[in-house]
Amino acid sequence: MLKCADFTLELTSMRAKFFVLGLLTLIGLLMQGCGGSVTSQGISRVRALNLLDSPASIDVVSDGTLVALGLGTGNLSGYSQVQSGFVPFNARPDGSTNTIASFDLTASNNVNYTVVAYKNSSNQPAMSATIDDYTAPDAGLYKVRIIHLDRLVGNVALYVTQPDADLADETPVVTNVPFEFATGYYQFTAGSSLEFRITNAGTKTVIGQALTLNPNAGVFRSIAIYDNSGVQTKLISDNG
Repeated sequence: MLKCADFTLELTSMRAKFFVLGLLTLIGLLMQGCGGSVTSQGISRVRALNLLDSPASIDVVSDGTLVALGLGTGNLSGYSQVQSGFVPFNARPDGSTNTIASFDLTASNNVNYTVVAYKNSSNQPAMSATIDDYTAPDAGLYKVRIIHLDRLVGNVALYVTQPDADLADETPVVTNVPFEFATGYYQFTAGSSLEFRITNAGTKTVIGQALTLNPNAGVFRSIAIYDNSGVQTKLISDNG
């Protein structure tokens, strides 16, 4: 009887273990179906760009994750991974816990973003985000886009010419880019220098600094304009 009882007890214990394992598996499947894990919700990549003229440097925090530390005006952080979905961001003066600007991003899985701190039309710190679409350009080409965040100028245009070409004989590649807007990427031929000049829309008046580019094929660049004691032009190396 004792051996039989032992066997019965062991069999009961084994059934209990299989039941618990089956229940845990079922719970795991249900959690995955409901987005209950970081893996199922996905991962996004986020970097920070500081275009504020004051304070001198900022920290950018995302739901407890430090995205950028001591990021100076005109500087760009590397990418950090965040869980996809609703992602809050806060900008703070370097070393402070006081929030000066905030932004809520709905981040998609496997998408890259640039979160930018800048001055809005009311001259107050604000934040926004752009999608960094690294879809490969055609063979032999590279890509450039414009990020317009200078509240003190109106719509802008982009001229892309041979170096020192007379703009009187040129037409813009991009016209009427408004404040707080990022264009899509435009493709250009690699292997020779081109000059990129931003003007007030509808005019040939260049604002900011002219940039001469000759990157390798497959490279992505962003040109951001912002105010820092006058119009500043910031060249951003997006992917190398």
